[in-house]
Amino acid sequence: MGKTDSTSKLFYSKPKNFLSIVKLFYPDGRLTEKSLQDISENLLVMIEQLMEEKGKQKKKKIMERHRDTVKMIRIGKERIIVGIENQRYMDCSEPVRVMLYDAMEYERQRKLIQWAHEEKRDLRDDEFVAGFSTKDRLIPVTTIVIYYGKEPWEYPERLSDIQENADSRLSILREYVQDYGINVIDVRRLTDEQIEGIESEVKLLFGYVKHDENPEKLEEFIQKNREEFQRLSKETYEMIAVMTETGKLLEIMKNVEATGGYNMCKAIDEMVKAGERRGMEQGMEQGIQQGETQLGLLISHLFADGRTNDVQKAATDERIRKEFYKEYGIVQ
Repeated sequence: MGKTDSTSKLFYSKPKNFLSIVKLFYPDGRLTEKSLQDISENLLVMIEQLMEEKGKQKKKKIMERHRDTVKMIRIGKERIIVGIENQRYMDCSEPVRVMLYDAMEYERQRKLIQWAHEEKRDLRDDEFVAGFSTKDRLIPVTTIVIYYGKEPWEYPERLSDIQENADSRLSILREYVQDYGINVIDVRRLTDEQIEGIESEVKLLFGYVKHDENPEKLEEFIQKNREEFQRLSKETYEMIAVMTETGKLLEIMKNVEATGGYNMCKAIDEMVKAGERRGMEQGMEQGIQQGETQLGLLISHLFADGRTNDVQKAATDERIRKEFYKEYGIVQ
C-alpha cells in the first residue's frame, strides 16, 4: 500500500471526517457519528472463484481488492454502505473500478447470507441451490470518489462514457445495456462556501488543496483558519502534504514534536525560510563563480598587453580592479 492510500485510509477512518464527505451529498440532520459502523475493508471474494488444475492439486484463485475506506450508515432500520476512494489523478476507467468495488461488496453480503442458510439448513429446492431466498435482502452500496487533481474532472462520470458507440445494427440493443454512474467530489472546483460549511478537518484539507497554487488565496485561507492550522492532527497534516505533493512539509514534520497538534503555520514558515536560504546561497555561489570568471578574463587581458605589474594590483586592490574592468569593458 502506497503512502497516499495509507494516509487517506487513516484520515477518513475518523468518523467526523467520513461523515463530512457523506453530508456533501446528503445533508440530513439525523446523520451523526453514531450512525456510522465500521465493516470489513478487504473485499476478498470475487464474483466467481476459478478452479485451476495444477498437477494433482487444485488451487483457488481469488481476486482481492482494498477500498480506501468503507463504513455502514444506519438511521433507524435503514442501512447503506458507503465507500470512499481518493484519486490524485484522473482515472478514465474509474466507473469500472467503482462498479467492481460495489459488486464485490454485494457478493460479500450474498456469501454471508448463503453461509448463514447453510448453517441453519432452512432452504429448499431452488432457494437451496442458490443459497438465497426470496425474503433475503442486500444492503445498498455506493462509492464516493474524492478527486484532488489540478485539471477538472469532466470525464468520465458513467460507464457509458467509455463504452463504444458504434453506428451499427447492434446499436439498437444498447437500451438493454446497463449503465453505472459514479459520485465525484472535485475538490479544487468546490466553492468557498461549500468548503467553509464542512464541520471537520476536511475543511482544512480541501481549502488548502483548492488554493495551493495561488499563494495569496492560500495565505488568506490559512489566516482565516489560523487557530485550526496551528493544532492539526497528524493525519490531517500528512494528508495535506501528500495530496499537494509537498514533500518538504513531511521532512519538517519528522523534526517536530507535536504537543496539542501539529503547527502547519510554523512548518510553512520554515519551508519558506529554507527556500530563501537556498536562494541566497545559490546567489552567493553564482556571484563567486561570476567574479572568478571576470577576474580570470581581466588577468588574461593584462598579460596579453604585457602589463604584468598590474596583475598583482588587480588581484589585491578592489578599486583598481574595478577601473581595469571598466577599461577593458568587462561587465561586473
